[in-house]
Formats: sequence, structure tokens, C-alpha cells
Amino acid sequence: MTKRTCSVDGCDRPFIARGYCARHYRMARRDGMPTVQSKTSVAERFWAKVDKSGDCWIWTAGKDKNGYGGFNFDGRPMLAHRAAWELTHCQQLSPKTELDHACRNPSCVNPDHLRPADRSRNMQNQSAEGHQGRNGARGVYWHKVNKKWVAQVRHNKKTYYLGQFATIEEAATVAKAKRLELHTYNDTDRAA
Repeated sequence: MTKRTCSVDGCDRPFIARGYCARHYRMARRDGMPTVQSKTSVAERFWAKVDKSGDCWIWTAGKDKNGYGGFNFDGRPMLAHRAAWELTHCQQLSPKTELDHACRNPSCVNPDHLRPADRSRNMQNQSAEGHQGRNGARGVYWHKVNKKWVAQVRHNKKTYYLGQFATIEEAATVAKAKRLELHTYNDTDRAA
């Protein structure tokens, strides 16, 4: 493994913190060092943290508890998949625009697996994994009083109650059919 050196041009001292050697780090903390030029571009720094060995390009640096990577992009902290999109498409996303992972992998930064979506569309296509009850069926729960399975679907802040069923399979089938009807962007159910 090669030893990293200071990011200041002409300085070959060993890297200590934030890309600087001890001397330049002290100067940067004291003076702000506006003239420091990084040896690597933002794109080089970003893609150096990505494993492209598979179909999904996995972010290998820091991740949050949900598996989404974080990256400091031109002084702005942002999610790694947003940085990948902006670097690839040379355009900044609006703050309200979300990126939907078509592959359902939050650590993936492959731009081919990302598509812009508003909050509603992104939620429609959320992975069923982690969004099911303890019973394993999305949109289905057990009604203790009636001793039946209840199917329901949420769409545009409205809950659709679809009835009570004797078996979990019946309730899951009805819930899935309603999601397919309401959620036009729902690849998860269409693929199943």
C-alpha cells in the first residue's frame, strides 16, 4: 500500500489529517489556506472510494446506519449516490429530487442504477424488505379481535382498507393488486 502524502503541491511530507501533513494542517486550521490546491480532483477522490467489480458499484467509505454512503462534494456534505449522479451527469439535483436505487442497494453508486424521483415515487418503489410486518407480507396485519388478516395500502397520504381475509396469502394478494393499481412506479411488485 502506498503512503499518502500531503495534498499541497510540492509537499511530499506524510499525510496526517484532511489531506495535509502536520505543518500544512496547522496552517490550514490557523489561516484557512485558501491557496491550497488538491492533487486530486473531486471525481478522482470520489471514484477512488468505489468498488466497481460487480454490477452494483459499492461505496467503500463511510456509510450511515441505513447503508447510504456520505461524501464531501465541493464543500457540501451529501449522500454518495447523489454525488455519483452529479459527477456523471454534470448537473446539480434540486434538494427535493430524490434518487431511486433501481437495484434496491443503498450502498450502490452506479449511475445506471439511479433514477431521479420525487418522494412519492421513491416510496412507491421502496424495497419490500424491511417494510413488511412481522408476518412477512407488505400491507397485511393480523386483527386480534376479528381474528382475520387485514389488507391495506397507503397512497398520497390516504389509507385504503381492502378488507379482512381468512388467510395471509389472500390478504397479501389483494394488497399487492391494489399497490399495482395505485403505484405506477412500483417495480418491486411488478418484478415479483
